[in-house]
Amino acid sequence: MECPVCNTQNGDDSNFCVGCGTPLVFLCLQCRCRADTGDKYCRECGHRLVLVSDTKIIESKKTAVPSKIQTKQPVVTDSISERRTVTVLFADVSGFTSMSEKLDPEEVTTIMNNCLQMMGDTVTAYEGYIDKFIGDCIMALFGAPTAHENDPELAVRAAIDMMKKIEDYNKTLPLKLEKPLGLHIGINTGLVVAGQIGSDARMDYTVMGDTVNLASRLESSATKGHIFISSYTYHQVKNLFEFIEQEPITVKGKAEPVAVYEVIRALDVSEVKNTVTSDIPLVGRIKEIEALSVSVERLQKGEGQTIFLISDPGFGKSRIQSEVKNKFKQKNTQIIEGRCQSYGKNTAYHTFIDIFKRVLGIDSDDTKETVSSKLSIGISLLIGEDKDRLSDEAKSAITLIARLFDIDLSSQLGVSFSEMSAQEVHTATIRAIGWFFAAISRQKATILSIEDLHNADNSTIEVISTLISVSKNHSVMLLLMVRPEKSSPAYKLLPLARRILGDRAVEMTFERLSRNECEAFVGFALGSHEIPRELMELIGMRSDGNPLFLQEIVRSLLEQNVIEQQNGKITVKKELSKVTIPNSITGLVIARFDQLSHLQKEILSRAAVFGPSFSQKLIEATVKDPGLNNALEELINSEMIFESQSFPDVEYSFHTTFIQEAIYDTLLLKRRQALHLEAAETIKEVYKERLQDYVEQLAEHYLKGGDYDNAYSFLVQSAYKAKGVYSNESAARFFEKAIEIAPNIKEQNPSVESLFEPYSEILELLGNMEGAISAWEHIKQNAADSTKKADAMRNIGRIEEKRGNKERSVKIYEEALKLISDNKDSIEYAKLLMNLSWVQNRYRQTDEAIKNASAALSILEKTENKELIALCCNNLAVFYEGQKEFDTALSYNEKSLALFEEAKNKRQIANLELSLGYLKTKITKNEEALKHFSRSAELMNQIGSKLGSAAALLAKGRLYADIGKHDEAVIALSAALSDFRDMEAKRKEAATIISLVQVLIEQKNLQAGYDYINEGLELTDTDDFLSERGKLYKLYGRGLKSEHKAAEAKEYYEKAVEIFEKLGRKNDAEDAKKEGSGV
Repeated sequence: MECPVCNTQNGDDSNFCVGCGTPLVFLCLQCRCRADTGDKYCRECGHRLVLVSDTKIIESKKTAVPSKIQTKQPVVTDSISERRTVTVLFADVSGFTSMSEKLDPEEVTTIMNNCLQMMGDTVTAYEGYIDKFIGDCIMALFGAPTAHENDPELAVRAAIDMMKKIEDYNKTLPLKLEKPLGLHIGINTGLVVAGQIGSDARMDYTVMGDTVNLASRLESSATKGHIFISSYTYHQVKNLFEFIEQEPITVKGKAEPVAVYEVIRALDVSEVKNTVTSDIPLVGRIKEIEALSVSVERLQKGEGQTIFLISDPGFGKSRIQSEVKNKFKQKNTQIIEGRCQSYGKNTAYHTFIDIFKRVLGIDSDDTKETVSSKLSIGISLLIGEDKDRLSDEAKSAITLIARLFDIDLSSQLGVSFSEMSAQEVHTATIRAIGWFFAAISRQKATILSIEDLHNADNSTIEVISTLISVSKNHSVMLLLMVRPEKSSPAYKLLPLARRILGDRAVEMTFERLSRNECEAFVGFALGSHEIPRELMELIGMRSDGNPLFLQEIVRSLLEQNVIEQQNGKITVKKELSKVTIPNSITGLVIARFDQLSHLQKEILSRAAVFGPSFSQKLIEATVKDPGLNNALEELINSEMIFESQSFPDVEYSFHTTFIQEAIYDTLLLKRRQALHLEAAETIKEVYKERLQDYVEQLAEHYLKGGDYDNAYSFLVQSAYKAKGVYSNESAARFFEKAIEIAPNIKEQNPSVESLFEPYSEILELLGNMEGAISAWEHIKQNAADSTKKADAMRNIGRIEEKRGNKERSVKIYEEALKLISDNKDSIEYAKLLMNLSWVQNRYRQTDEAIKNASAALSILEKTENKELIALCCNNLAVFYEGQKEFDTALSYNEKSLALFEEAKNKRQIANLELSLGYLKTKITKNEEALKHFSRSAELMNQIGSKLGSAAALLAKGRLYADIGKHDEAVIALSAALSDFRDMEAKRKEAATIISLVQVLIEQKNLQAGYDYINEGLELTDTDDFLSERGKLYKLYGRGLKSEHKAAEAKEYYEKAVEIFEKLGRKNDAEDAKKEGSGV
């Protein structure tokens, strides 16, 4: 028998592993029947078997957890952990077990939900904070997140009120319980670590420390109807209440018994006798705080900001974020927080869906009706409009935001998007989110803080790009936490923000703390600046100046009792040379991990496979051990994980992603694969009702688990899902991975061939022409007949022409025409003639172009293929335009437009708008032409075509230059140049540089012009770009001539003439000679 933990081979009669001591006895948890080695299911009850020891079987207490508790909680915005004095209250319901044995579970649930609702309402009425519900128990805080002068008093008064209300509640029950419900309550006051913990799906405020443990023990010691408090609480409220001192109790971990007092009643006013900590100061961040202060002052004046906090993990981005919030504690400002999770990378709008959930209080178990109500009412309140008299913009925005939750409010609000394409809806949604933040900022200055932006999905990046523009004219501050990965889309937001906001785009980078700063940090952390030199050297060396590492190392030293603090002095208790301190955060995590029990390790190992966060449902379905709940509580106490969400489902998160990653890396490859497969099957079972929401995660788990059949299926689903919402980069990744693993599929699926065409389409939209051609080459090589092969060749030629390889495209078209020359009446033959005619026109072979396009049109008109007829008409319009037969051109354009609009083909309408722009330019209707170019660029953006958008911007920029609007020309041409560079469309890039330089020389902005010329010369340093190189030399001469640098100008004019003559371009050569003759 192989041990599942260490893989040691054991004898079949072994009860425990000889390698690690893991129990190996097969025992059914359902009926407790033993099973033979190799059995997977119990022969008695059919339950799935797991490896457990029969000595570990216990009866777990089944408690009712309310499906939904709605209590009014204070808004917590500070995410920095802190030490503070808090009064913790635990209240447990007595009589639950006996009630559960007598009543139907549904009745029990209803009774408990209402009971816990009452308890929660009482806590909030006394300004307390509900930390969590644990079965039939509530944990509440007084003094965190908001402190009051009399928190201990408020806690005790809340406890007394609960006791009264439970009596009243018993009277309202529709049936009489054999044992009425009651409460037993424990209260303690002391020091805790408090702060926000959680994931971007949900952040919860909680506290940790011995104070919590003692409050829990006091609650356990109290009997029904009694309130026990500690001496720490008693000394602060002894003048306000009547008490009876109880016998001291012994608490694990405390050397002396703890004094206990029972609360009897609150004293009347006439009877009353007359009675935290702080965070570690910010170290080594003076420069950042100064820049932050400037930004805060600007926001207070109504100037929007975008602040980029850039550093590796642990360098203080979150702490700086806290400083921003502290600046606004007394201001009329709202703070909204979000976090991008890695598992949401491929889910559109993931971050903003979570933000809306948090802002609007949407729970995962809310009905559609409830979500609908929260959306319409919540957004109305936030934007300051009456929900019954909403503006058109508000109705549209609410309807679009509701679509993110699969809620259709179109009929309710009288807004319809049925005639819009998916890309148009996508674009409108981004604008709606931008409008929402602009609207709420008019009510209150708004800070939107987003962490872990390197994990953002593409849609989130697009939304943030829009919000940067929003912050230009609204009181919105974006606080974006980014890792220094310059290739990431998130990092590329920085130049965008600078271009839009100028000096209101602030970049804060974080350096490692110096030796002195590390020493100051540790001194604050330990409450003493008398740190032994050898200890400080060890900590400084291991931490590498990372504040998070410093904090974790200090915590580790304290946990291991390596150091001790007494009277403000730090004493080293163990010989440092023999103390093992991990070299990195990973080593630190594993050192702590090794001290855990087998069950705790198993839980964390399986949880690490799910990711940084995991739901209790998933972990319960994979770790079927009766000690699971206790083990989870122990892991919370050891600060490996925390409860990041309590309702509607309990969810846990690793304290840092480093912990999750480090534990994941300890798994053997074989076991890692097995756990990924288990994770996938678990997700399918637990979330079978909404599996479409998890196809991306399932694809990842099956892929990492080596199940390529299932991985392929879910990758394909993920690809088409992303393609449908124009998340093109995500779609490309999924298609690529599906195609990559297809050879590993056991039973070859013929559908893999069908992926290459949509994959090529996506790559082309992204500007990856080389990749698109490769996909079509694959289709060509595997074509079943000559027609399909010719179609693949046509697409290859079309893309080559887009890349500027006109000669190659003509050759490909002619070869394809020969291939199907016996079928000249076919649609494919007509399409080839159309594509060939387009390139012929580019070669100024207009008569041949018109002849071939007309022949294609004659074929197509017999087929009634309206879209192809429209394309052909568009080509003819362009050709006749070149012949200056503008009326004929306009006639074809109008026919083409009518057919494309009838077909609702946005892509071709965009192309037609571009053609119309060129035509209107020729007949000097410039304003109309500019509108056509703008509309083309807009439509190209909507469908995700960067190349089409850049072409429209280039045309627009050239027209602006022609009519003397140089500033506008520079903006349009610069945007086109940026896109062409991203796509590595070098010929288009060179053409755009030439147009841009012409404008800059006209503006007398010569240095900028020379810079672009030098870039262009470097780009065109091959014989393929001689024409462009000649034009750049000519422009260099023009600029130098304007500076009266005759000798240098003459040199460049001569270079230009030499190139043009070599190419046989006599007119260009003569123009260069003439322009340079006056030098």
